[in-house]
Amino acid sequence: MAGYNPGGFKISKKKVKEIIIELKLDKDDIKSVKRNLKNAQRTLKNGDMQLAKVISLDPLYIACFSDEFNAVNLALNQGAAKGNLVVTTIRVSNLAMEPMCGYCQKAMEGVLLVVSG
Repeated sequence: MAGYNPGGFKISKKKVKEIIIELKLDKDDIKSVKRNLKNAQRTLKNGDMQLAKVISLDPLYIACFSDEFNAVNLALNQGAAKGNLVVTTIRVSNLAMEPMCGYCQKAMEGVLLVVSG
């Protein structure tokens, strides 16, 4: 059901420009923001956004989901033992192993094997 944008979200180009100025990004970082902006717009359009919520500003805690976490959670909910799971992070664009983010590393404690770049 592509193009249905279930949340009705739109990205404000004006706000993105303000953030770029405030962060004083260099040209390479600006290119990265614009590339990621296109990906975010496509994701919003197709309705496949991962949600996150700021729990605390000081210290900063953000509750979020990741594909690795979701996969482990699904396996656990279906009766798998955490100590029997093997998890890896792969960048789909080039099939290269990538390091897990700190959130995933913490969530994966107790997993039998974590294969990460």
